[in-house]
Amino acid sequence: MTMPNIGLHHLCALEINAEELVRIAGRNGFVTVSTFTQGLTGGQSQFPLIDQSNKKSFTAALSHSGVSLLNIECFMLTPHTQVKDYAPALTLGAELNAVGATVLIYDTDSQRVVDNLAQLCSLGQELGLKINVELMALTPAFNTLDQMLALLNRVAADNLGLGLDILHLVRTGTQPQQLGKIPREKIHYVQVCDSKRLAVTSDYAREAGSHRLAPGDGNIEINRYLSVLPAGVAMELEVPQPASTPAADRIAYLAKKALHIGA
Repeated sequence: MTMPNIGLHHLCALEINAEELVRIAGRNGFVTVSTFTQGLTGGQSQFPLIDQSNKKSFTAALSHSGVSLLNIECFMLTPHTQVKDYAPALTLGAELNAVGATVLIYDTDSQRVVDNLAQLCSLGQELGLKINVELMALTPAFNTLDQMLALLNRVAADNLGLGLDILHLVRTGTQPQQLGKIPREKIHYVQVCDSKRLAVTSDYAREAGSHRLAPGDGNIEINRYLSVLPAGVAMELEVPQPASTPAADRIAYLAKKALHIGA
């Protein structure tokens, strides 16, 4: 069985730095990684960041492992966001040849969201970056597929699209057949994991952040979602779990489970 073209998100192993993530990902057949260039607030972060201090070593790890950078995070839109503050982290991502930057919306003022997202898209366009917004039931607004599609239409930026996470799709009640209403060019990537629960709920922050299951270890009909997506859409595993076993062992297990995706 052949490993599909699939990437690995840093959330799968936050206890290791980005360089080690790349090395382990490459050894296990992953073709991309997604990681962090932007802290959550004030430059601080609970995530291992890439910055100017480790840019050179991260670039070397990518080159040596034959892995490329898919997305950079974490770009939050809140009532207090100043988009210009994100310019250094976005610029760094572009210098690392990232494909896109992922945005999470925690603001209920729709006009402010539209304005800030438009600014992000303009900056991304200058840097050659796609801008991805993730649909999540965890956010206070823009938490249904129809709301997200309306937002994309209002901003109307060529480089703006959706990041689809199968856990979030389940929790928002989005069915596989509903994905057909998304213009194909607006599906920027899909993130894969599993869960025992199929509930539609906004009460799943702990699960989403640290207690997901590997594909095939739960009850989500993953291939039903993947079968309606455009051929060749970027795909990665996002399976945060407690660090009860070494990161290398967890990632090797994820690679083994990835063999069955799409089968």
